[in-house]
Amino acid sequence: MLSVQIEGDTWDTWKTASVSASLDTNSSQFQFTTSHPGPVNFPFRAGQAVRIYSGPHIVMDGFIEKLGVSMSTAGHIVNIAGRDKLGDLVDSSLPDSVKSIAGSFSLLELCQMVIRALGPAIRVIDKSHGYATKKHTAQKTSKQTQKCMDFLVEFAAIAQCYLISSSTGDLIIYRAPGEHSGCSLNHFEDSSLNNVITSEINVSTDQRFNQYKLKTQANAASSSSGGAIFSEPVPDSAISSFGIATDPEIRVSRITEIITEESMGMGSLTDRAHEEANLRRARGSTYTASLIGALNEKDEPWQIGTLSTVTDVFAGISGEMLIKSVKISADLKGEKTSLELVPPDAFASVEQRRKPRRRKKDKDDDLFNIGGE
Repeated sequence: MLSVQIEGDTWDTWKTASVSASLDTNSSQFQFTTSHPGPVNFPFRAGQAVRIYSGPHIVMDGFIEKLGVSMSTAGHIVNIAGRDKLGDLVDSSLPDSVKSIAGSFSLLELCQMVIRALGPAIRVIDKSHGYATKKHTAQKTSKQTQKCMDFLVEFAAIAQCYLISSSTGDLIIYRAPGEHSGCSLNHFEDSSLNNVITSEINVSTDQRFNQYKLKTQANAASSSSGGAIFSEPVPDSAISSFGIATDPEIRVSRITEIITEESMGMGSLTDRAHEEANLRRARGSTYTASLIGALNEKDEPWQIGTLSTVTDVFAGISGEMLIKSVKISADLKGEKTSLELVPPDAFASVEQRRKPRRRKKDKDDDLFNIGGE
């Protein structure tokens, strides 16, 4: 059962609780509720530190940001919500000491530099397969009101990494593919191996294109804006090179062009184009599984960015998939976990063979095509 601590004191009169994390966001969220039949002074204040545990494992470390109370003659219901420690990086403007930097530095060093200047108790965890420590020679000046996380995400894009949250509220520099969780999701007919209660597949192509053309700004890295995105339409004379990636699953009449944040070479532009195609495919093809309990078969919390082996005879999926989001929900009856998974290369910046693939009875029956032929 989830355990909630507020300012170090265990609080066990909550009625519902949830914790969620996703590769699409830079900070995890939590929410819980409590009720009382009459007036009562609940021990909550905005800004208080919150830790949520599942067994001995921390699944959330953050702060209360929102409080809401609904009142009636039947009693009071208090809603408490907040984010993990990375919320401070998301919301806070860059300190003056790091608004303008120049020289040779890595993404890891830049993250540590910004966190040190801002002051939160956040560690930087490197899961980038070496990309976070690669040095980049650049001059970068932030916009006057730019947020810390936006600044870091721009540089992370150059390093071809993602910035995501750990269950302890620390900053992970992530690059796909992640580690294998060593766990599996099973959905068979009448099997004792089942741990999936319900599953769902969703496919959308409205944000996908056949061709992605990434263009770079000429001399952007040496401009006074430090390579920031152009606020006005970019003239053809300002485009120095471009990279192209194609998605053969989408009709050829769908094309999009994107201007990069920084000046980049042809190879990097091509990688970024593939990354864009992969990301949009990830958001367009998802498999969602609901499980009982908050921990996996190793008695550990499920982690975003890790791989799991999926065998679902109803969805026709067999192979490795990447955990894109995790949501743990609990009430007085128990806990359950909802996992959203995508193809294993969905957040990669280079083309790979895509799997798992749906077993096909007929080509026209391939409704959840995340493999292709």
